[in-house]
Amino acid sequence: WSEPETILIPDEHDPSDLEFYALKAAPYEDFLVGMLWNFRTTPATHHPELVFSRDGIRFERPYRTPFISRGGRGDFDYISVFGHQPIVHGDHVLFFYQGRNFRSLITLRELGDKAIGAIGLAMLPLDGMVSMDGPKNEFGQLVTRSFGFQGQNLYLNLDGAMQEASAAGSCDIRVEILGPNHEPMSGFTFDDALPITEGGRSIRATWKGHGDLLALEGKTIRLKFHIRNAKLYSFRFQ
Repeated sequence: WSEPETILIPDEHDPSDLEFYALKAAPYEDFLVGMLWNFRTTPATHHPELVFSRDGIRFERPYRTPFISRGGRGDFDYISVFGHQPIVHGDHVLFFYQGRNFRSLITLRELGDKAIGAIGLAMLPLDGMVSMDGPKNEFGQLVTRSFGFQGQNLYLNLDGAMQEASAAGSCDIRVEILGPNHEPMSGFTFDDALPITEGGRSIRATWKGHGDLLALEGKTIRLKFHIRNAKLYSFRFQ
């Protein structure tokens, strides 16, 4: 074992009364995904924050908001939510958590029979912890870094039509494939891409009726996503 070292401390972007209580992490794809327990000492409340790491030492905290929000007054999780590591079950990711509606032994006695501690369950679609959201009425664009891949088909995991079509434009996702010079590759341009107009966990991207990518396997590419009125969770080659 190495010597103990500090890997996470509150910083200048955190409230002055924030302390870290615990960190529950587990492997998820190529990352460690964890629930960082935030303790606000002034109101004496707890909530989990989503963090992730590639090595178990350097954790990133890009989303400094409650991952599982505390409940309302009278709910069992009104004061504290202690989130545990993710569990993948079928097409969902499960987060069990402990909740309670009292702060201390003093408030526990004051509440009497109204004091509650219980186990809760928060559930997300597979890979649904973070998404890239396209605008309602126009295309937003997302370009990946360069990478190589293995596989014959590209599959997207997404939710379509965040707003009803009557209130905004319908779901529309198209994928361009860019070459080393960052120019669209022949046959895989925006005009070649067939619109994806529905959500799902394994939506196959196609270009003018074909989706076979074997000719590009092993080459360095980038993907350019054009997203309208949809949430893109992840993609994979298979």
